[in-house]
Amino acid sequence: MMFTRERKYERLKREYEILKRKYNTVKNNPEKIKHFASYRIKKHILDLFLFMIVSWGLWYYRNPIIIIIGLMTSIIDFKWELYCVRRGLWTYQDSKHLTKDNIPMNIPITYFLIGAAGAVYVLFRLGIL
Repeated sequence: MMFTRERKYERLKREYEILKRKYNTVKNNPEKIKHFASYRIKKHILDLFLFMIVSWGLWYYRNPIIIIIGLMTSIIDFKWELYCVRRGLWTYQDSKHLTKDNIPMNIPITYFLIGAAGAVYVLFRLGIL
């Protein structure tokens, strides 16, 4: 019981330090607010664009290989991220929505969309209906 409390305390302490640094950065330089907002918007625009490609591909081709390749890329990347986070090669401390293993929720979704969009592109270039 004590071990989990100490871990929660350390995690909250790290989050507090991160938020404190961000607040001081924005307080000292208000132009940084625009940078943070534009980064988030660009990230979501990429996901929306990929979603549109995948949706069009599923509607036009009606081929289950699009979903299969998307799931494969998502699972492979999730396992790679899990391996690297557990080994300490990198961490995601600034993300809000983390899985149980400290991996952001948007990473598997983005890689699913990238894999599925790649499958749509290949089907489009090959002219397969």
